[in-house]
Amino acid sequence: MVSYTIIGKETKTMSSHHELGPSRYSAWAVCPRYRSDDRDTPESSAGTDAHAELAKALTDGEYIPSSLAARWAADWILSEAKGAEVRSETKVTGTLDGVSGIFGTVDAMWTDADGVLHIADFKTFSDGTADYMPQLRGYAALYATEADVGKAVVLHVLHGMACRVEDSRTTFADCIDRTKAVLESVNDNKPAQLCKWCTFCANIKECPTTNNALTTVSENTPAFSNLSTCQKLVVLDAVDKLSKTIRDEAKKEAKKIGAT
Repeated sequence: MVSYTIIGKETKTMSSHHELGPSRYSAWAVCPRYRSDDRDTPESSAGTDAHAELAKALTDGEYIPSSLAARWAADWILSEAKGAEVRSETKVTGTLDGVSGIFGTVDAMWTDADGVLHIADFKTFSDGTADYMPQLRGYAALYATEADVGKAVVLHVLHGMACRVEDSRTTFADCIDRTKAVLESVNDNKPAQLCKWCTFCANIKECPTTNNALTTVSENTPAFSNLSTCQKLVVLDAVDKLSKTIRDEAKKEAKKIGAT
């Protein structure tokens, strides 16, 4: 296991994810205080299975995924590639801000007839409302630091639940600049932001922003009443996650006491 230091924060590689890898960039772009809780849930397991089916469908033309979302994603990618070789589950490794060995795994990559690289990422349960482009820009940035690339790159987010594709044609230089900005924000003194990523964050119990949300809801202050419905749902999701985290810890403590 290799240790790195970036922006004053020690990090370590993980078996399948790097702690500074692109899978975290979409969350960090919203809240730099976010830390993944790395939980295994039924949804994450189903997502892993769907990704495995997608990878097999992209490499085996005879295979038909049982997951409708994975089947749709495979059909779209192969159609969009127009006969070009599609590389599936490709590990990209690069150097950013002086940190070498940062890596991530791209769901699908191909080069079109004009020599432009395409990067596609499949989000099994996405309804299209979350912004995952920071993650794809991260893949492009890492790829560009280690490979001979042109100027343009096309990014595709495949929102599985909505069966909708979000495209962005940009440059490798822009991807590198914006990815570096995300990494630099991780150690800024900016406060945490209440967002959809709160429900997946390991820091939720200690997070002052989440605790302020709990106070706001419990006191039913005008500030909460004045929020839009969508904003209220974000607050309530964070409060629900905080409540579940505390309850789970209480159950663990109870089991320990019962075992002694």
